[in-house]
Amino acid sequence: MLHEFISELVVDPLEKYDGFDKDRIVQSCGIVPMWVCNPEFMGVPLVDALKEQYQFPMNNYWNLGGTLEPDGTFKFTDDPDSYPLIKIVRGKETFYMYEYAQVIIIQENGEIYKSRMD
Repeated sequence: MLHEFISELVVDPLEKYDGFDKDRIVQSCGIVPMWVCNPEFMGVPLVDALKEQYQFPMNNYWNLGGTLEPDGTFKFTDDPDSYPLIKIVRGKETFYMYEYAQVIIIQENGEIYKSRMD
């Protein structure tokens, strides 16, 4: 059961991984989605909650460029588009996880935090 603070949890929200079993997609995300949904950290800003649970540096790479489309597609010059494997809406924040352990968090203040959690 999801915590009431989680209003949305969607695997393959853009249906770009057709042919892949949704359980396998979730498994490819590792334990990071469990940390996002951890009830012990509800009310704590998501970036802070993930840093506390991950215990490794989580640098913000958003300043390296790229754009985030409203549907969660991440675009970076000359690279193929990246589509979210999973989308979780937690309070007023949105979490996306992509291939290669890339994560993007749209924070409550609207700022974007991009990192890698592998």
